[in-house]
Formats: sequence, structure tokens, C-alpha cells
Amino acid sequence: MAAPRRVAGVSVGVNRTGVLETLTAAASSAIGFNEWLLSQRSLGVNVDSTLLTDKDGSPVTYRNVVDAVKEIVDRRACDALFLYFCGHGVMPNPYEEHFLLSDVKNYETEAVNLNQSIQDAKYCGLSHVVIIYDACRTSAEGDLRRIGGRSIIKPRDKVQPGHVDVFMACGPDQSAYLIPRAKQAFFTSILLDILRAKPPEIVEAYRPQLTYMIPSKRLEKLLYREVPKLAGAANPPFDQTPAIGSQSDLPECFAVVSPPDVEQAEPAFAKYLPGPGRRARPKPPQPPGPPLPSDVVQWHADRLLRGAPAAELMPGELSKVAQTSGFDQAVQMTN
Repeated sequence: MAAPRRVAGVSVGVNRTGVLETLTAAASSAIGFNEWLLSQRSLGVNVDSTLLTDKDGSPVTYRNVVDAVKEIVDRRACDALFLYFCGHGVMPNPYEEHFLLSDVKNYETEAVNLNQSIQDAKYCGLSHVVIIYDACRTSAEGDLRRIGGRSIIKPRDKVQPGHVDVFMACGPDQSAYLIPRAKQAFFTSILLDILRAKPPEIVEAYRPQLTYMIPSKRLEKLLYREVPKLAGAANPPFDQTPAIGSQSDLPECFAVVSPPDVEQAEPAFAKYLPGPGRRARPKPPQPPGPPLPSDVVQWHADRLLRGAPAAELMPGELSKVAQTSGFDQAVQMTN
């Protein structure tokens, strides 16, 4: 019998930096991602996860982040390391960007050098690292140009390079948006909705154990389609297109999921599908989350499973759902 999958994570959410406006969704978004990562335990995954936020008023320091990452990397006992960041980000120049930590106002080194961390992750000794970065990537101005963040990962000599998957919420010179009512970052909210819904088009069966997984490359493709679509459905609409680069391949993956089943998946999508064939269901107690596309139509993973097409969204339906889910209230995480 194969050993169970082992993953580790460090989720960082910083609302207050002292140099830019206070955010309302960074800490809660990090908490949401950490909860999703811990939920992988129900599928037999061994999860070791650290959460670092300023929700209770405690500062998030560079030392906090480095120590949490170092403890995981030094053990070298995980199949994948997830590093999640949500908060304020700045780019002093096109080749350098920093994630701001709680005390950056007093200490210019209280920031994470994202570019260097990505490069060092490749040579940290782990085979697979996933970095999720939900922060603005706008140009630094004034005193922000003096910020000198450092890498949070120490590279090792004479190790085989690993695969690093990078999921950025927006492209260079773009802003990442948040949903104040839901207290969730826009990109993170869509990412988690997709992972929970496990649409069949992004699930792949991996043998010999017949484990069902979400590869990073399939998730990348769906996020590129959904994030700008839902941003455009907001009222008023805004522009946000992720920047994602996936290097990993099976058995490396973003998530393990239970076997996809059309009948099980149908209720998650049915509330977005108009037409006489839809089953009648009571309204949920909370507003629905953002819709995934109902053209998640067919699953061809194994003889045990058969796909079935789902109806296409009718014109205007996506905009209606965006309003009920709160995406029409999305606002910019301004730098």
C-alpha cells in the first residue's frame, strides 16, 4: 500500500501594515485557505499547517514566517509545501516585488521578497512547492521604494530542483480586489469555490491507486477562464486576470478529491441553471457563492465513471448570480 500523501502549509494574512490602508479580507482569506488545506485530512492526507494573521492584533513578522517555513523545509517530510499570502504587495521595479508585513512602517526589511522566494523554493530540497499570492502588484511609490524584503526560504546546495507552481491573483501593474461583505479576497474566493466544487473537467484519476486529483495545470486553465469572467460580471465591472505558472505534473497535484460524480455535483451547480428541467430546491440560508461555469460537462476519467452534460448559463444569468454572491460589491485592495 502506498504511503498517504503528506502536505504542509504556511498561510499568511496581513490586514494592517501601517503604510497603506487597512484591509478587511486578508486575514480572513488566509484563515479560509488554511481551513481548506486542513480539510484535506478527511481524504486521508496528512496535513501540517501553520496560520499567521493579524486578526487578533498580533503582528506578523518576517521571523514568524521564516521560522514556520524553515521548520517544514528542514524536516523534508512532505510531498508538497503550500505558501499562501494575502495582503498588500508592491513592485519597486519590474523584477522585484514585496509582500508587506505588519511592522514594515518601522523596519523596511519587514517584507517578503516574492521573486527571490520563488527562485529559492526551487532549490529548497522539496519536490513540489505551491505559492498562492493574493495581493496587488502595483508600482511602489515614495518611501515604499525603499522596502527591502528578503526570501523566506533558504536554498540548499547539490539538490535536485523541485517544481514550483505560482498562482498570482493578478498580473503586473494590476490590483487584486476583495469582497467587503464576504470578507474574502476575490481571487481566493473563486479558488476555494472551485476546489470545493471539484468540477469534473479539472479532476484526473491517477493510477495505480486510482486516486482522484486536481493537477495544478488544470486548475490554472479554469482560473484563467473564470477570474476575468466573474470580474467582468461585477457591478461595476473591473479588470483582474491572474498570472499563473504551473510546473508540476502527476502525481504532484494541488488537491486530492473524492471521486467526481455528476449526480453529487449537480446540486452545487443547479442553482445557477435556468430552465424547466431544474429540480426545485429551497433557497439556501446564505447568499450563494460565485458560480462556476455550467459548461463543466463531461468526465472521462475511468470506466467506473460516466460524464453527463450540464446546461449552459443563459444570457444574463451570470450577472444576476454575481449580484447575489456579492461580487458586484468587490472593491480594489488599493496601494
